[in-house]
Amino acid sequence: MESHVIKNKQSDNKKTTSHKKPRPKALIDFNFSALTMPLTKEMLDLETERVKSFFKKKPPVLLMDLSSSMKQSRKTSDLEQKLSVCTGFYRKDSDVFFKVLEVIGLLFLDAASHEKQDAGYQQYLIYQSLDFLSLSVQYAPQCLNISAERMMLNIHRVLRDPLGENIGSQIVHQMEKILSKPQDLQSIEGRDQIIRLCLKGHRYYDALYHIQEYERVMKLKSRSMYLIKSGEIQYRKAHVFQQIIDFYVGVFLNKKERAEIHDMAKLQSFIRRLNMHESNISVENVSDTLSVHKALVSLINIANNYYQDATNDLKFVYKHRAYYGMAHNYVFLDKPGQAITSLKSGLKEVDKARLYMLEKMKEKLVLVEYMAHVFTDHGQSQQAAEYKNNANQIRKMIFDLEQKNKKEKAVRVAV
Repeated sequence: MESHVIKNKQSDNKKTTSHKKPRPKALIDFNFSALTMPLTKEMLDLETERVKSFFKKKPPVLLMDLSSSMKQSRKTSDLEQKLSVCTGFYRKDSDVFFKVLEVIGLLFLDAASHEKQDAGYQQYLIYQSLDFLSLSVQYAPQCLNISAERMMLNIHRVLRDPLGENIGSQIVHQMEKILSKPQDLQSIEGRDQIIRLCLKGHRYYDALYHIQEYERVMKLKSRSMYLIKSGEIQYRKAHVFQQIIDFYVGVFLNKKERAEIHDMAKLQSFIRRLNMHESNISVENVSDTLSVHKALVSLINIANNYYQDATNDLKFVYKHRAYYGMAHNYVFLDKPGQAITSLKSGLKEVDKARLYMLEKMKEKLVLVEYMAHVFTDHGQSQQAAEYKNNANQIRKMIFDLEQKNKKEKAVRVAV
């Protein structure tokens, strides 16, 4: 688990609420065949033999039909309906499903390379390609599909995205290490690195399914380790949801542009993939403030369930962080009473936590400051003043501890 102290997310929100209008899109000129092998008839007929033996019937939507729709029509609603039918058909066969998803990702990229008129549609095709390639990794055995991951890396190069390129190359490297020694316990560490890389690269849904695979592998390979880390794993799942929630809470609370919310693609993609795999969030078309609010409420409920699971684990040291996360979400839901209850529970847990005193005081300060903020926002000035006073006392303790540590360090250096 990350060792950094939890941050005051009220200050974080200030950074996200000043939302800029998107820059004009420009067409990207790239050669599809230079990025990957050609889309052969064999790839597009992937289903022929398998369908005969497994399904006993013809697919309602062929992969070639999807390719034609991508290139000949810009009606994304029609295309997405065909995609839904196609993926729903193949999902019944897990051995071929991830391969179908990878081919669909390549079809989207091929269509994007042929798009010479509409930059916005080309961008839609490219990001759909990334989504389906990522889905192919998710549904591959052990969530390992290096060819799809390498293709995503190539797309980030096309997009001239240095962060995406750097993260992608490191993920490919970690996957290669895991595949070289799949039975080694170090593969658990490699998966942990992939999760951290996905979060660093803002690939939140990718991080979520890698956490789920990390949990599954740990249960199989080291039950004792899983029992120690179970609470941390639940907290990390909640943390993935929190990253999405915090960004879009900032967008939602932007008073200046509430009628015209931009950059919904990441939220819409996250919800669509969540619904495809396990959940049933009723809002899929995130297009206005009402639908954004409904989506956020659904995501908050899922995150808080994971936070609650983390607090129920006796071995989890950072229960107070989970309570802080719940409190933060309750504030958005306009439930100050539940937020205060969560913060009080967090304060009890941080006092019991086995942490060095300086770290404990820094963690406690965040909880106390947020408690003062909640009381202030709801007009309870007396309680707010008490917690502000407590915060000042904790700051003095932190200062004294830091000075003591500096003096002790200076003595050690001198010796």
